[in-house]
Amino acid sequence: MKPSRYNHIIRRRGLPQMLYNCVRRSFLSLDQAQAAIYGGLQMPITRNLMNLKDPTVERTLQLLASGSFMVEEQADEILELELSSNLFRFSSGRLDLWIALTTRCDQNCPGCPYRENPRDLSPQALEAIKALVLQRPGLKDLSVTFWGGEPALAWPLALELKEWLDGTCRKLNARAVYSLITNGGPDHLPIMIKDRRHPPDRIYASLKAGEIVNDPSLQAVYLASLAGLAENRSKLPASAAVKIIPCQPSETLCRNLAGFCQSAPRFSDEETDVLKTLVSDGFEILNLPRPKPVCCQAADPQSFIVDAEGNIYKCWNDLGRPENRINKIMDDPFSPQLFRYLAWNPYRLQHCRICGLLPWCLGGCLAKPPDEDCGLWHYSRNDILKLLATEYEKRTK
Repeated sequence: MKPSRYNHIIRRRGLPQMLYNCVRRSFLSLDQAQAAIYGGLQMPITRNLMNLKDPTVERTLQLLASGSFMVEEQADEILELELSSNLFRFSSGRLDLWIALTTRCDQNCPGCPYRENPRDLSPQALEAIKALVLQRPGLKDLSVTFWGGEPALAWPLALELKEWLDGTCRKLNARAVYSLITNGGPDHLPIMIKDRRHPPDRIYASLKAGEIVNDPSLQAVYLASLAGLAENRSKLPASAAVKIIPCQPSETLCRNLAGFCQSAPRFSDEETDVLKTLVSDGFEILNLPRPKPVCCQAADPQSFIVDAEGNIYKCWNDLGRPENRINKIMDDPFSPQLFRYLAWNPYRLQHCRICGLLPWCLGGCLAKPPDEDCGLWHYSRNDILKLLATEYEKRTK
């Protein structure tokens, strides 16, 4: 057997070294002897000369194998990742919809792109959504995320659509999961969670409004910038889940969505210190990297963004630009607009094939120049690994 190419040694001053596998998210604490043995296993020439019958070596190998840190000599881990990704991406049993219920909002954020011409989900949008669902007779898993504007201002539309989606899922023997992204204002959360028959499965609530989801039966994720988190962290429940976003509107996106899909780390030294404190305090930081089957929803053939007018997009950067909508080309996989996403394959790129962080990055954002995210990952790698180790130790105490 040989060490996995996706193993990483985490060295921390005054603490035991840890081994981390970024495909399986497994950890192993190594004493000095085990760390030395693992160092020898990493090099084929020393691995072949090692006495595998030595009791210490044998015990170390057993530990490494049980934690999936060792793979068969003939194993092709990149090919395994590629196959797993393709099985996920091209499964007709999944559908992931991001639906703009409304562009109305009452937050009056500076630079809001929707302030001038707000509108609710149109009949054309409802028909487009229903068509996307009905085109998948083998559907088994439906994920719906409502966004805006402020979804609470058009919540009856969500309930109406949810009733139709639930009925269709029952006929198909499919499971539906509903999430929503809200500004979290004092009048908004009660509207969306008061009906116990139709609660969302997950709520992304902005901390900018300072409101907390007090119902323990609801899965809540709090959206905040690092500055906003520092300002409101005393209000957060223990072990709250947090997703750090810029909280600044773009030309076409609400502040709750601008940066929502960003996965590459942008941590300065000061921000890394703040994140370490948050992790040590027990907060779950969703920005910490995890292995994934696809780089983003744009490269996922089963994921679609539907705006209030019924325009369908693949990428958040295309939103608000009708020339980039895909409504009329969805049956043409070779159209340039779709082909660039369908042809996504970092497993064939040489610099990705030799990268130990491939399961985290997967080639980076397709809307950016090639390799722009790559430097961010490698610059932050050691800090991220230490944060993951801290999170693991906090979780397993």
